[in-house]
Amino acid sequence: MPSAGAGVVAYSEREAWEFVHFLSAHLASLETRAAILIPAQVAALIALWTQFYTFEETLLHVLVWIAWTALILALVGAAWLITPGRVHRTSVVGHGLQARPDADREEIVREVCAIVQERVRLLHVGLRVSVGLTIVALGLVIVAYALDKIFLHR
Repeated sequence: MPSAGAGVVAYSEREAWEFVHFLSAHLASLETRAAILIPAQVAALIALWTQFYTFEETLLHVLVWIAWTALILALVGAAWLITPGRVHRTSVVGHGLQARPDADREEIVREVCAIVQERVRLLHVGLRVSVGLTIVALGLVIVAYALDKIFLHR
């Protein structure tokens, strides 16, 4: 049970580790979503590349090139998100409890929570940016296609 003291809520060690487990499961879910996004972005890049020269007007070419650039940025961002980062050799996350045998359990829980929370935050922001760029690219391609069909091929 949480106990309050001076505006701070303290949790038992079991509750703290359950929270770490919850955050870790959420993190794994986000990383899976990022990994699933990459093949879709690669497919979109290939599809757009094969259609570049169907747009004959300069304005349409520019829109398609901007869309393709946005897709590349989205893909690089998503790939960066799922690439493992460096873990310091004194971190219990990468090297277990033997990395710091003298560390206090409460300190370890705080460290693990901080690392996982930062990774979750980074994935949330990164996925939003990557998906946002992909949607912008899709919108630009739709506009280019509509302009091509409506105004240029009457």
